[in-house]
Amino acid sequence: MSSFAQKGPGGVGDSSNNGLWLRADSFSSYGSVSSWKDTSGNNNNAGQTAPTKQPISHSTSNLNGMPIVRFDGASGVTNGDEMAVPDADILDGTAGISYFVALRPNNLNASPRGILGKRISSGNTYNYSYTWFFWQTPQNLYVDLQTQDDRFYTNETFSNNINYILSYTFDGSLVSSERSKIYNEMNLIRTSNETSTMIENSNQPLAIAALNVGYGTYLGADFAEIIHYNYTVTEVERIIINNYLSAKYNITLTNNDFYDEDTTGENFDFKVAGIGQASDGSNHTDSQGSGIIRINTPSALSNDTFLFWGEDVKNANYNFSSSAATNYNERLDTKWRVSKRNNLGTVTLSLKASDITFNSPDGCNALKLIVSNSSTFATKTSYDLVLSGGVYTATGVTFNDNDYFTLEYKDLIVLDGTTFYNGAGTSNAPNTTDGCYKLLVKNTATGSLTLTENANVREVEVETGGILSTASNILLQVTNGIQNNGDIRLVGNSQLIQTHGGTNLNTGSGNLYVDQKANTSNFYQSGYWSSPVRKAGTAIGIDFAINDVLKDGSVATASTSSVGEAVDIDFIVGYDGDASSSPIKISKRWLAKLIDAPDWTRYLDPTSAVLKPTYGWNMKSVGATFTFKGLPNDGTYTSTITKDNYSLLGNPYPSALDSEAFIADNLSAINGTLYLYNSASDNTHVRGSYTGTYTTIVSRVTIGGGIYLPIGQAFFVTREADGSGTVTFQNSQRTITDVSDTASILAKSNQKNKYKSEYSFPLLRLGFSVEIDSDFTYKRQLAVAFRNLTQGYENGFDGEMFDQKPSDLGLIVKDRELPFVISTVEEFNNEIEIPLILVLDKNRKVTFNIDALENFDEASIFLNDRLENKFYNLSEEKVVLDLIQGTYSNRFFITFKKETLSLNDDVFNENFNVYQNDISKELVINNLGEQTINRITLYSLTGKKILKLEKDVLLNNEIRIKTNKISTSLYVIKIKTEQGVTSKKVFIR
Repeated sequence: MSSFAQKGPGGVGDSSNNGLWLRADSFSSYGSVSSWKDTSGNNNNAGQTAPTKQPISHSTSNLNGMPIVRFDGASGVTNGDEMAVPDADILDGTAGISYFVALRPNNLNASPRGILGKRISSGNTYNYSYTWFFWQTPQNLYVDLQTQDDRFYTNETFSNNINYILSYTFDGSLVSSERSKIYNEMNLIRTSNETSTMIENSNQPLAIAALNVGYGTYLGADFAEIIHYNYTVTEVERIIINNYLSAKYNITLTNNDFYDEDTTGENFDFKVAGIGQASDGSNHTDSQGSGIIRINTPSALSNDTFLFWGEDVKNANYNFSSSAATNYNERLDTKWRVSKRNNLGTVTLSLKASDITFNSPDGCNALKLIVSNSSTFATKTSYDLVLSGGVYTATGVTFNDNDYFTLEYKDLIVLDGTTFYNGAGTSNAPNTTDGCYKLLVKNTATGSLTLTENANVREVEVETGGILSTASNILLQVTNGIQNNGDIRLVGNSQLIQTHGGTNLNTGSGNLYVDQKANTSNFYQSGYWSSPVRKAGTAIGIDFAINDVLKDGSVATASTSSVGEAVDIDFIVGYDGDASSSPIKISKRWLAKLIDAPDWTRYLDPTSAVLKPTYGWNMKSVGATFTFKGLPNDGTYTSTITKDNYSLLGNPYPSALDSEAFIADNLSAINGTLYLYNSASDNTHVRGSYTGTYTTIVSRVTIGGGIYLPIGQAFFVTREADGSGTVTFQNSQRTITDVSDTASILAKSNQKNKYKSEYSFPLLRLGFSVEIDSDFTYKRQLAVAFRNLTQGYENGFDGEMFDQKPSDLGLIVKDRELPFVISTVEEFNNEIEIPLILVLDKNRKVTFNIDALENFDEASIFLNDRLENKFYNLSEEKVVLDLIQGTYSNRFFITFKKETLSLNDDVFNENFNVYQNDISKELVINNLGEQTINRITLYSLTGKKILKLEKDVLLNNEIRIKTNKISTSLYVIKIKTEQGVTSKKVFIR
């Protein structure tokens, strides 16, 4: 026959045919029972409202220690315990019926003691469905169906204080002599004649512990379980149900005892279910029962084949936990064991996701079914559990007799002492494919084992006494938070990156240590610093003092880490620090901050002057190695800046910061340019004699440094828009680029510029130098990016000069007075002209050259001297000029064609006055001689026609032409009249 659904006892039946399932282990608390819940799904609850007739439930008993409901068996209609199940269609009026009961009687004697019954009273009366009871001396088991006419009883007798699994069945489709049967355990102890072909449809309640409600003599017994089906169960189903009850209540079956994992000493007694095919050919191939495991679809079913499974935990919570015993895999808090009879092939195993407390972050932790012949799962076969429609399923599963199985998944990568577990990298350490997993550093760690390759993990926990250290140049990426109660040590250029959005998720009393070396060679040279940590144990976002987080890192520690011992720095009052002392000495005099103000706050006290996580500070740092010590900063931080003010802010993270992402996020708050001081050439404490320069960064373009801001790097920002702006630092700005791409920090020595190779726009880096004296040549680099913008100012793409020197070279940006070091213009074409502004404080020798060309096809690049009408080919050689003191704002241009417009068409007619009005942004032509003008044409010096005006618009004696959309440059205007053509140079800006 085809199998039924699988949620009934032992996995037999469902709510359509399992009409009643009273289980004493269904109670959440124990005591007087007014209601006994039906777990069949039919809500056929047993009830008793009279307190004196209520049985008592107990959490333990002589039935294998399982809960029971104890009926006292007292005599008298008003005294004895009984319960009643209200009439329900499923309980009678059927062609077949099956009842199972697990109980322990205690008052059997000559009186009738009802197990259950559905009738009005004794005698041959109407509404009489069935009764099942003990009677006579010795006590036999009786059954009445419809009337007493076919009453029968067993020849086997029953005794008090014995545990029994009893059942009876009726099948009206069989011949009358085979219709009624009684079983003790699996033994058929009586088959009897029955005239009826149907179970009478009675409207009477079903009495428990009595033949009918109020009968007067009651059964004293511990009831553990009562099961009803509205059909006659098959042989295979009877075997499964009896094995389920046998294991649960430790009642031995004298035959067909196929599940033996309840007798091995490991007590897999609970929630037993089974599938199989009996010797008569009846089969049941889909079971779940009262547990969470469903097994079905055997691939090789034949007669006398069975598979049973049961749990070792009575009331499992189905939680997962890890330990060293499981190699730190998360394993379910219960396991199952199977009994297999003969071979039924492979099976499918499934369970509902809602039945377990497995919560996979982003669905990436693979849940596994593991099968083993060892209870420790020392060796195991793993099967993937695939989630679909809220159900996990494993197919093609093979079980051997006595196998164990459970569920596990990998959630933790553990550093336990000197061993890594579960990582995908070398020696089971984490690597970049492990982003699903948490990294746990146990408190037994000695610190002798390090991360030697880049790693991505979901979160990190370091227990008290645990040490997580890296080799040099390692990137540790963490999606969420860090709970650090031990040490995290970032060695060399190693970085820690967190990628989640929102606020800080880091907690704990432990410290992160990260070294940073200032490559300033002496105590004259300044650097801009910021802290990647806050003081451990303090609240998120709390203010800190410099001495709280910045330590002397010049003394080596354990071999597992190159971080310093993090001893306090000796902050002194004198001018000059000293890196050779121990601890190192740093001058307090140069400690300063500048936050949303026009000028510095100087002489900061390193032990009491407070800073916020985004604040930077200036320090003359003597080239020492420093160690930042504290809880790593993480998440979103903000700082306010107001119009025309400056702020020295800094990278607040223990990882590089992508300047492009930071600028893009803050264009509405700041002028989109970052300035970093490089004091490598300073050799004095006199501020007016400083020769250091500023690295300048706009979107995707940088002068003097890299795109990425390293750990501890501070920089200036400013705001010219009205009102105030909120500067935001957030994890999305932290770069996950290789640490080898991190640029120079603070006052470090000049390093090679590093740029993002994926940027495809052309970039011209123009070099300039001027001899200041015999010992010093000042150098400046300018950058022009060709990116389909204009020659006017665009926030985030054009960088003003922050540090103009008495003799200097800059770029002219339309409508701006100050010179620029970075200008972003239209897409490259050889008609473009780049105007330069040169300032000399005295007669000087200056040099122009090309420092670099990026993403350029072949192009000729010229320095055009408009005064001398000369073109110098910078593509071939540098240009050295001796120039007199002065400001040159319209003399020098970068061009890409060696062409100019001839001025010999005509001499300029003095009847015209032509000039540029910088205030109104207009080109003004005064027709003093009132000549008839036929056409006006404006050309670039390379001959490109800029605009043309015909006669019909040239009627006035004063002609004004708007120039606000014309790029700053020198142009030639031609005016055609009836007397001829006149031309003149005019500078438009």
